[in-house]
Amino acid sequence: MSETDPSSLKLPDIITSFEDPEKLFKVLEPLGEGSYGSVFKARHRETNQLVALKMVPISGEADSLRREVSILKDCDDQHIVKYYGSYYQDSGLEKNL
Repeated sequence: MSETDPSSLKLPDIITSFEDPEKLFKVLEPLGEGSYGSVFKARHRETNQLVALKMVPISGEADSLRREVSILKDCDDQHIVKYYGSYYQDSGLEKNL
């Protein structure tokens, strides 16, 4: 698989880390699938905290990704999953919720 230069995707403003998300999180099970990607239950390897990972393929949808991340960053409500960051992987963008 050839590596894509993340700067060519015009997404650096929403990517919080280029560290390999597979080294940070252990995917435990699928939770659901939607129009833009799949959501998985995962565990942060260092803290053991359970998280939801949304894996979104990069396919020219930079504006909708940027909009979704912006909305998630601004949400601060006990009934809405907290956004922690976005990680780039050559196979797509992962959002850590």
